[in-house]
Amino acid sequence: MTTFTSCRARESARLLTEPVTGYLDELAAWLCEQDYAPDTRRHYLSTAAAFSRWLAEQDLTAVEVSEAAIERYLASLGRCSSHTTGWDRLPAQAMGLSHWLNLLRRHGMLQAPPEAPPTEIERWLQDYAHYLESVRGTAATTRQKYLYFARQFFHAVLGADAPDWARVDADTIAAFVRKEAARRRGFGRKAPATALRVLLRYLIAQGHLPAGIEAAIPRARQYRLAALPRVLSADEVARLIRVTADGTPRGWRNRAILLLLARLGLRAHEVARLCLDDIDWAQGKLHIRAGKSHRERCLPLPQDVGEALVVYLQHGRPRRPEQRLFLRATAPFTALQTASAVTRIVQRTLIRAGIPGYTGGAHLLRHAAATRMVCQGASFKEVADVLGHQSLTTTALYAKLDLPALASIPLPWPGGAP
Repeated sequence: MTTFTSCRARESARLLTEPVTGYLDELAAWLCEQDYAPDTRRHYLSTAAAFSRWLAEQDLTAVEVSEAAIERYLASLGRCSSHTTGWDRLPAQAMGLSHWLNLLRRHGMLQAPPEAPPTEIERWLQDYAHYLESVRGTAATTRQKYLYFARQFFHAVLGADAPDWARVDADTIAAFVRKEAARRRGFGRKAPATALRVLLRYLIAQGHLPAGIEAAIPRARQYRLAALPRVLSADEVARLIRVTADGTPRGWRNRAILLLLARLGLRAHEVARLCLDDIDWAQGKLHIRAGKSHRERCLPLPQDVGEALVVYLQHGRPRRPEQRLFLRATAPFTALQTASAVTRIVQRTLIRAGIPGYTGGAHLLRHAAATRMVCQGASFKEVADVLGHQSLTTTALYAKLDLPALASIPLPWPGGAP
């Protein structure tokens, strides 16, 4: 049996039945495998023991515990204020309880709450989600955005329980789009209209709405290619990468991520989804899996990017059987799951580098890579192939950032020379 890192946790285990005592041993072994620090392991085991004592006081066994009972336990702990943030948070007795509960769930020791039957609206949303994924082939992030606006529209216009199609008319559609657009800024103002247009066309195809009703969606006035994307300068990119050279595993990981973004212009979710097998060391190439553009591409691996990846793999990456390339820098050493994780790395590094005025994340480095390629004379087709653009009009945005080339094409002064 695994030795506990906390004697008090083992003493508390006697309050439980023998099978659950074994699960507490299993939790201790799992924490060791995940390389949690000794103090953290002791804390998590003490947390499990505290919950076990509460079960005994409530005259409950782990088999009888429901999700509602867990909520009662957390409510009994109350909340306390954080000295650093000032926010309310769960007390220390509840921190780390999720590991213990997840283990009990895997062994079927907790009662799952009864699932409420889905409403008719929820069934419609499930069918719509299937349509977006299987018929349109919409990317996961876009699908999530479309479903958000569909849910908002259904509850605001059609009712919460069953859809009343007679309530959908031009006025309600226009009012909904204007209300949602007013809460957003910049290019985000187009999102409600785009998402609702897809939804209405789906409902028209299903025979619930008359053809042409999508024309009631008001169009946001926007001048195509009117704005300049904010771009990090070459010196700022170099300073951003230099900040990560701190000789720590986290720094080696972040340096490799930033170089992939800055040299190859990868999207955040493309970096997060990279696997060990995606690197062809013999050919010096990087395989990018199909994502937003639904196309795979193979990119050359620059020298500095390859060297950064080698350093990370040799010295910074935890020894885990995970196939994902980039892992968390602290226990548990699981893979970076989402694009948001990569974006937060860039945002934190911007703060460390003392580069103010930028509110974006990984896309800042993508813009910088595209601008550098255009300014160095790469064709739009070459830039589009590297970035994975489906349309050259998207790549044309970066032509406006080649200021030296634009300065060589002066336009005549309106009305002629003075």
